[in-house]
Amino acid sequence: MEKLKYYVADSTLRKNNQTPVYIYNNIPELIHHLEGTCLRNFKQSRAKLMESAADTGLIEDDRGGRAFYELMTEYFNIGYVKNNTPVKKNIFEAEYLSTRRDELGD
Repeated sequence: MEKLKYYVADSTLRKNNQTPVYIYNNIPELIHHLEGTCLRNFKQSRAKLMESAADTGLIEDDRGGRAFYELMTEYFNIGYVKNNTPVKKNIFEAEYLSTRRDELGD
């Protein structure tokens, strides 16, 4: 079974009118990239953004970054890579399903 990879098309780093796509081997690496994206796009840290979201009653951040990721998906194209093709789906669900593939099937 091939290990999942994760991607983000980061428009905050656009060059020559093209949005670069960054590929990561695990979710923590992707979340780390999104923290920089958050600074560039919203001019505030992940903690400040999540604090604002919590103040408005939207969501609260969690240690694994799921809530932060879900908020960022509203602004950026983020997903996983399957057969060298980007798939814009929830990366946490994809990770869970990939670890349970033997049990659950494809």
